[in-house]
Amino acid sequence: MHRCVVDYGGDSALMTNGGVITWVSASVEGWTGWTRADLIGTHSGRWVDPQDRHIVDERSVTCRPVPPTRGRFRLRCKDGSTRWLEIVSTAVPGSTGPSDVLSVLRDVHDQVLAEQERDCLGRRLVAMVEAMFEAHLYLMPVTDADAVMVDLMVMAANPAACRSLRRARHELEGQLVSALLPRQLNHGLEVARHIMATGEAYVADDVRSWNDVLGEYRLYDLRMMRIGEGLALTYHDVTERHTRFDTEARLRAVEVLGTERERLARDLHDGAIQKVFATSLRLASLVTQVPEETRRCVEELIELQDAVIRDLRATVYQLGTTGRPAASPGRSVHDTVTEAAGALGFSPEVMIDDRITRIDEVALGHLLLVLSEALSNVARHASAHHVEVSLVPAGSDVILSVWDDGVGLPLDGPRGDGLRNMARRAALLGGSSRVNSEPGGGTEVIWRVPQSAR
Repeated sequence: MHRCVVDYGGDSALMTNGGVITWVSASVEGWTGWTRADLIGTHSGRWVDPQDRHIVDERSVTCRPVPPTRGRFRLRCKDGSTRWLEIVSTAVPGSTGPSDVLSVLRDVHDQVLAEQERDCLGRRLVAMVEAMFEAHLYLMPVTDADAVMVDLMVMAANPAACRSLRRARHELEGQLVSALLPRQLNHGLEVARHIMATGEAYVADDVRSWNDVLGEYRLYDLRMMRIGEGLALTYHDVTERHTRFDTEARLRAVEVLGTERERLARDLHDGAIQKVFATSLRLASLVTQVPEETRRCVEELIELQDAVIRDLRATVYQLGTTGRPAASPGRSVHDTVTEAAGALGFSPEVMIDDRITRIDEVALGHLLLVLSEALSNVARHASAHHVEVSLVPAGSDVILSVWDDGVGLPLDGPRGDGLRNMARRAALLGGSSRVNSEPGGGTEVIWRVPQSAR
C-alpha cells in the first residue's frame, strides 16, 4: 500500500494514524529539510504552525471513509522558516486501521503570498475609493437577447457618489442608470460600449451635462475605465471651481484695467499737461513784450491752452482712481509752483502745513487747477515781484491762498473766466472761493474746500 502512494501525481505525501506520521514520501525532505527519520513516529501537529494545527488535526484523525477534504496550513521547516502547503486528506482505501489517513501535500507558498498581496492591495483600493472626494461607481453592463448593451447597473458606490446622487448606498446598488440618470444614459452607453470593445480609458474634463438631481446643467471631470467585466466611473462636479475662476479672472481684468488707467493718468499728468502748462506760462510772460497788434492773438493762444489743460486734467481724474487719497499733496503743490516760476520770472514762496498729509484725488485735482489758474493770472496781469502760496488745514477743510504784490484788480472791472472757474470748482466740492484785491494793493485768492470730495 505504501508503494502505491510514493508517486502521487508529483506531489509529496504522508500517512498518519491517529495523527501520528507512519510514512512520508521522499520528496518531503527536499523542501522541508526534515528527514524521514525526523518525521516518522511523531505527531503531525508538531511540524505545523500553531495557528494552523486545527486544520491538520481535522484531516489526520479521520476514522471513516469520507470524501477528500482540502485545506491550507503553514509547515515549519528545519531552518526555522514556514511555508504554505495545501493538504488534501482522505481515508486510506482498504486500510485495516480505523484512523489511517493519506494526505497529499502541495507547496503553494508563492501562490499564497501573491494572493495575500493581492488581497491587501484590494483592501487598500477599497479604502481609497471609500475615502475619495470624487464620486465613484462600479457599473455592470446590462445586455439584451442579442448581447447588445442596453443599460448599466450600479454594483457599488462610494460615499461621495451617495452624496452626489442624494441616495443611500443600498438605494444605489442594484439600480439601473436609466432610472437614476435617464438623460445621461444614451451618451453613457455610447462611451461604455467603446470602452468595453477597445479597453481604452475615457478621460474628459469640463463636460457640460444635465444633473437630474439638481435639475440644471453642471460641469464635470469624468474618468471611466474597464475593470474586469464591469466599468469604473469616477466623476467630479467642477462647476463652482469654474465659477470661482471666472470671477477671479474678471477681478484680475478689472485690476489690470485700473492699473493701466492709473498709468495713463500719471503719464498725462506728468508729461503732456506739464508741457502744455509750461508753454502757457511762457506765452503769458510774453504778453507784455509783443506788439499791440499781436497781443490779442497771444492771449487767445493762452486761453486755448488753458482750456486744453482743463480738458486733460478732467481726463486724468476720470482715468485715475477717484477718491483714493493722494500720497503727497504738498509735493503736488510744490511741483505746480515750480512750473510757474519760469513765467513769473521768480520763485514764489510756498508754505505747506505739515498737518496736511492726504487730500483725495478729486479735491486735489481741482485745487491744483485753481493754483495753476491763479499763478497764470499773476504772470499775465499782476506785474508782481513777490508771490506767496500757502496750504493750511481748517477742521476738515483745506485753505489754499495765493497772494501777490502786483497791481491788483480794478474796483469795478469785470471778473475773468479764470476767477469764475475757481468759484465753480469750489462750489462743486461744497467749498467757497474769495478774491481780496484793490488797485495797487496786490491780490489774494482764498480757496477753501473739504479735504474729501463730496
